[in-house]
Amino acid sequence: MLKRFTKHITTVISFLTAYLTLAQAALAVENPDIGAGVLAEVDKAAMAQKILNIAIGIGSIAGGIGVLALIFVGFRMLTATNDHTRAEAKQHFIQILIGLGVIGLAVTIVGFIAFLVKGQG
Repeated sequence: MLKRFTKHITTVISFLTAYLTLAQAALAVENPDIGAGVLAEVDKAAMAQKILNIAIGIGSIAGGIGVLALIFVGFRMLTATNDHTRAEAKQHFIQILIGLGVIGLAVTIVGFIAFLVKGQG
């Protein structure tokens, strides 16, 4: 039961992290002109703020799930009856901490990309 739960949490965190970092490929061009295209005028500051709000929202949800998983695994570590279960819970605890770090890094990267899209003016 716990293995399946942890596997699902890890999968969800991985997909959210991949989703947050996919914006990098779209903005890989040096100084992209996002104003060119179908729309004549695009407010770069508003677009950058929307990107940032989406990243913060997804990061908050994923972070909340990660914190709940940490609490659950921490409780499991405290109530473990044998060393094998305790070691397994400790490994899951470390994996969740790494996942939370990746989520934080992804939100930071998306924030930097939003800053680049916003530009100077």
